[in-house]
Amino acid sequence: MNNFISPTSLPLITDLTNYLHAISLLENTIIIICVKDTIGANISENEYDLFQKLGLKQIILNKNPEIGFWKGYISFIHKDVIFEKFASYNESIEFNTRIEEINFSIFSSPFLSCNVASVTIDKVEYSENIRGLNFVIFDLINKIVIDSCAFDTHDKKRTLVRTNNPKNKSYELLNRNINEVRKNLLIDNIITNKNLYKKGKLDFFSLVVPISLTQLKLL
Repeated sequence: MNNFISPTSLPLITDLTNYLHAISLLENTIIIICVKDTIGANISENEYDLFQKLGLKQIILNKNPEIGFWKGYISFIHKDVIFEKFASYNESIEFNTRIEEINFSIFSSPFLSCNVASVTIDKVEYSENIRGLNFVIFDLINKIVIDSCAFDTHDKKRTLVRTNNPKNKSYELLNRNINEVRKNLLIDNIITNKNLYKKGKLDFFSLVVPISLTQLKLL
């Protein structure tokens, strides 16, 4: 990367276009994007170009409402290695990995499944869990989350949520609900390299679990 942005300036950005541009310039970070409910119809072509700049492919291929809406979606960008995947229609998706002795667990679910966006890092919840695009940015040098925010891209106003309170007690109920769902999962899909885009050596493991409504006793 030829440019650089200070991580401390990231929480000051309130516009999705500027935010995508800023995170594309970050160094030594992990970028996590997780959808709750639906990815929404209010993402511009310029913003899709910025997703592409981040190295994402599936989000571009699924931007048609008939294809990409109401599916779990996760992208996890770590240096030159990218995990990215949509679930099937009305299904959820989970991704787990361990990097530099830190555990990451991401869970994305549309409205008619579990309706959740969860990003836990060493068992602490950092996702805003808001409809649309939820972002969590992790600083690999200092081993801290430098920003967590969400844009409701299903609403034309594209409301930004940034509570700056990742340890909020309200997440305890969210985690209990997700754990109940996980008890009823059939783990039947270990991901293959088609979901990974890499320039260097792959140095993390990953697991994807699709969830269908028929598998959930909870719902």
